[in-house]
Amino acid sequence: SPRHTPGEAAARVRRSTRSMAGRHWGWMMALGIALVCCTSLAYCRSAWPHSPAVRDISLPLRQCDRESSKMLLGARRLSLRGGDGDASQQQLAVPYEGEIKELLHGMQSIDNEARTASEQRFNLLKTDSPDVTMSGLVQELVSSPSEEVRSMAAVLARGQITEVWTRLTPNTQENMKTQLLGLLQNYRSPETGNAFGRKLANVIGALSWFSEGGWPSLLPTVIGMCESQALGTQELGFEVLSLVVHHSFVHSALQDQLPQLQTLFEQSLANQDGNVQLAGMKAIGAYVAACESPKQARSMQGLVSPMLKALGEALQVDEERARSGLDVLIEMTDVNPKFFKPQLKEITNAMLQHVAMNLALEASTRRLALEFLVELCERAPSMMKKEEGFIQQLVAVSFAFMVEGTEANKDMDAWERWEDDDEDEEETGNYVLGLEALDRLANSCGGPRIVPACFAYIPDFLANQQDWRYRLVGLYGISQTGEGAAKEMRKHLPNIVSLVLPMVADPHPRVRWAAVNCIGQLATDLGPHLQRGFHEQVLPALTAAMDAGREGSERVRAHAAAASINFCEHADDAVLAPHLQEMLRHLSVLMQSGNRKASEQAITTVAAISLAVGELFIPYYASFIPFLKSILAMPPDQAGPRLRGKTMECISLIGLSVGADHFREDAKETMKLIVSTLDHVASATEPSSENEDTEASYMHQACGRICKCLGEEFVAYLPALLPSLLRSASLAPDVKLADADNAEELEEMETVQVGDELMGVRTWVLEEKATACHMLNTYLTELGPAFFPYLEQVGNVLKPLLTFWYHEDIRASAITAMQSMCKCAAASVKQQQSTAAAFGAGGGTMTAAGDTRVVKSVLDFVFSDLLGALTTEGEVVLQAQCARAIGGCVEACGGGCLSPEQLDQMTKAFQQIMEDSDQRIERIATEHDLEAEEEEDEDEDDLDQEAIDAEDDLIEQIIYAIGKVWQAEGDGFSEYLDQLLAWFITKLAPTANERALSFQQRLGLAMLDDVVEIAGTRSQKYIPSFMQHMLHYSRSVLSEEVRQAALYGVGLCAEHGGAAFTPFVHEAVETMLTAMRAPDARDEEKESATDNAVSSLGKIAQSHSLSNAAEAWDAWLGYLPLKADVAESVLVTKQLCALIRANNAHILGVNNANLPRIIAIFAEVLETEVVDDECTKQIKEMLEAVQQGAPAQLETASRSLPPEALQKLQRCLTGAPSPGPAGSAQ
Repeated sequence: SPRHTPGEAAARVRRSTRSMAGRHWGWMMALGIALVCCTSLAYCRSAWPHSPAVRDISLPLRQCDRESSKMLLGARRLSLRGGDGDASQQQLAVPYEGEIKELLHGMQSIDNEARTASEQRFNLLKTDSPDVTMSGLVQELVSSPSEEVRSMAAVLARGQITEVWTRLTPNTQENMKTQLLGLLQNYRSPETGNAFGRKLANVIGALSWFSEGGWPSLLPTVIGMCESQALGTQELGFEVLSLVVHHSFVHSALQDQLPQLQTLFEQSLANQDGNVQLAGMKAIGAYVAACESPKQARSMQGLVSPMLKALGEALQVDEERARSGLDVLIEMTDVNPKFFKPQLKEITNAMLQHVAMNLALEASTRRLALEFLVELCERAPSMMKKEEGFIQQLVAVSFAFMVEGTEANKDMDAWERWEDDDEDEEETGNYVLGLEALDRLANSCGGPRIVPACFAYIPDFLANQQDWRYRLVGLYGISQTGEGAAKEMRKHLPNIVSLVLPMVADPHPRVRWAAVNCIGQLATDLGPHLQRGFHEQVLPALTAAMDAGREGSERVRAHAAAASINFCEHADDAVLAPHLQEMLRHLSVLMQSGNRKASEQAITTVAAISLAVGELFIPYYASFIPFLKSILAMPPDQAGPRLRGKTMECISLIGLSVGADHFREDAKETMKLIVSTLDHVASATEPSSENEDTEASYMHQACGRICKCLGEEFVAYLPALLPSLLRSASLAPDVKLADADNAEELEEMETVQVGDELMGVRTWVLEEKATACHMLNTYLTELGPAFFPYLEQVGNVLKPLLTFWYHEDIRASAITAMQSMCKCAAASVKQQQSTAAAFGAGGGTMTAAGDTRVVKSVLDFVFSDLLGALTTEGEVVLQAQCARAIGGCVEACGGGCLSPEQLDQMTKAFQQIMEDSDQRIERIATEHDLEAEEEEDEDEDDLDQEAIDAEDDLIEQIIYAIGKVWQAEGDGFSEYLDQLLAWFITKLAPTANERALSFQQRLGLAMLDDVVEIAGTRSQKYIPSFMQHMLHYSRSVLSEEVRQAALYGVGLCAEHGGAAFTPFVHEAVETMLTAMRAPDARDEEKESATDNAVSSLGKIAQSHSLSNAAEAWDAWLGYLPLKADVAESVLVTKQLCALIRANNAHILGVNNANLPRIIAIFAEVLETEVVDDECTKQIKEMLEAVQQGAPAQLETASRSLPPEALQKLQRCLTGAPSPGPAGSAQ
């Protein structure tokens, strides 16, 4: 999927990633998984003539029951041609004897009307008479002499089980099981193949979902079939076993007969029939996946070698079967990669030497072997890194795939014309997989392993003058590994730059293209280090590559423009300014080249540069805007929707950069054109095409930027813009399922495999919907109270999308919009109140009570749904967003906005979320512990850090929301706060120390800190219990983050605790002094915690009477300034100023003896981020006072200062600006 783009500009350099179904792969996979749960089992269709093979999926998804996996994410009915009809207008449908048989024949008719009538009648029967319908299907499945009829009955039965099972009588359910199991026992595979047997297995598998503990004869029957000597029966037995082994009632029963099961598996792999071998492998893979832990699967590890042998035999005679076996191994790797550890060398050698690099095999087979090995590295990196020489071998294979997949004699004229239509130079599948493998290996195995492995080959590749493909691949070896190996590559950046830059002048245009691509990717992955250290070399190289007088390939020039976008992402205007004129001159030429793609790229790059340099673009504004406007003035057919869209994007981004004063008139002209275009689209009678919707997307995003620029002046355009946005936001998802034989019916759709079927998604529909939701949210946020008249209309569209499971970005926009709606309502009310006050008591149109009701009604509109989204959302990241939105809503609406019922509802929701988080963390920790048991040393894979970080942020946002509610509700929230505090206290209790992870302890302390900070003096009742935890964790040696939170909390308790803190004063002071005086107190990893100890010591000394006050203040002053924790440093610097103004004797010292020290502290902090304008003003006043009252001491202190510090003092006294880009003092 594309990497981050600057602003919203597209067409930058991007790395090829694992995007097998296009750039929507990630969320499509999630949707695919959801649909598997939705249907319990993938709905399989055989390829009989005229089969209704494609179904629309339009019903909403519901929460999945993870325990049984039987609950549906969304009920899906088989929508056959002709639909269900209107059952409410018809009499109850009851089948007559033999009707199901007739309908099955009718649904295979070549007569469309007869087939449609049969399908409509069947849909009525399954709704009104499910028992008779299912019994009839099973009867035909068991006894029909026609295999086509039996096959159709099997497929229909399987498809209806999930829908009607709970409506069947117990007698029907048992009869179905009995008949189907009897058929299974007596089944003999015909010589024509086992296709019907697999359909029967699928029906049995579907039934098993609804038979937990209630089908005792199932497993003995299946085991008996696996032991049969009849090959078809044996194969079918293992097929069924693979479908049912994951059920707890099957898996637990197998634990009592593991030796017998292992023998069965060994026999299947040794069978002479390849189909039995494959079925056995599937069953083994399913068993391993069903194991609760890697330890439970250990007994089957001896089967790896026989599996490899069976795979090797399949490679000799049937590669399709071998590929199915490789798929099994890949699936096993995904769930239990360390299953292969005992035979790791054997399996890696086999995959590398005998499959991946075996040129006699089909390319798709070899790719699966490489995929298996890369998957192993991703799932168990520490295990694979220990395999000596393996990473370098795998890198070599990836390079070989890339060279092999690059067409040596490609038509360069066609390439120059962009006829491959892919800026990533996609060649064959081997090329793409090798490219992706490098990226995935770098991210999983890390820089210290991947960089030496890659650079063992790259220099020789780049020096190869005989074959340009090696130079191309060498450059990709650098660009593909930069992200995962960034830290290691920074160490070698000078050498890398010296290798890459000369390739910009390579004789072959595709190598030059790859060189600028590499520069662009490095600018992203190694930025801002590359920009800061090498801009004087890199920018001239990119500029030369855009120069039509030096670079003959227009496509290379366009890609150099794309790479410039990447460079701008991490470059400030000071870096870009010296090169700006030359870059823009070449971009202007490229923009007007006449090649549409080159023009699009140049326009996009100009937009990105303007965004990077801001007002420095003003001198060039008049040079670019007229040409851009001329593109918009062209007939739409001449310019094309993408060029017009890119142009509007560029104009709006330039407008943001130069500001409203320069842009206002052009903005209005652009908006007039956009409104006219949208009106034309809205009045069209034909449905919009993907191209038209692409242009509309660009237009709406341009409107969002123009809105940011014009502010409330933009409101006049809302009546013209909102109708199309609301229509787009209301679009239903276009999702369909089809079997593999009917894949052509999913043309022009992105597809992903879902069980036995393909799922097709028309992604541009979802993207249009996502863009519309984003834009509605933008207007809500930017226009504030001016958007209030449209609030109800927009809210009614966006609120249901809180649970739009098809697209995460849409849900994210809906979540943010709920908070923005509350802010909009509150701001509108405040504005009306101000207007009323300005016109006197009688001038307003709304009373205060009426104002309150408006805000309250908006909060009530969103609050319950936001809580519902919080508790049902499956993505932890979006749960965190929900929690923050809840806090934002309450903050916007103010005190008393929540009723006791709402407070109770929210408290219960937060408790559920925290308990769910506990369960997920426990699962992560348990999986980690179980994996650790498999390792013989301490070099173990870390916990799933991405998941841990998500849980961390979720609880942080819960804390944020709790704080906002307490700030708004005050004492009315106290009883609910105490309920919520219980979870946090459990993370700090001594008995929980070993179980709670450090981030949970830190969050527990953060919650206590917030309680004290928000409650102020009202927190005194909590101080005795809180201080026990604060002091305990202030001495923690396990985590510096935990210690920092505790040390910070001690200061808060001292500041707000009053008399409740007095018993802890002595111990708290000693704890702070101990932390400050530790030999490693200033070490990088400890300094932030030490800064908080210093800050807290100052709060204790200022708020309480100390027996050793002189010692405490002397230690406090002697440690300043704070350097690691910026927020605390700002506060402490202000505290120092206040103490000096108060003539604190301990701070000033006897006869102002401490003035030189104080002046040195001021000199160090001035013109840095730790002082703001207010603090700088206070320092200036004190320096002036010292200059007037004690000039000799000021002169003495100044002599010991370095020249730079002295200059800062002089600038502070004179008010001169800072010469550099330091902090707020400028």
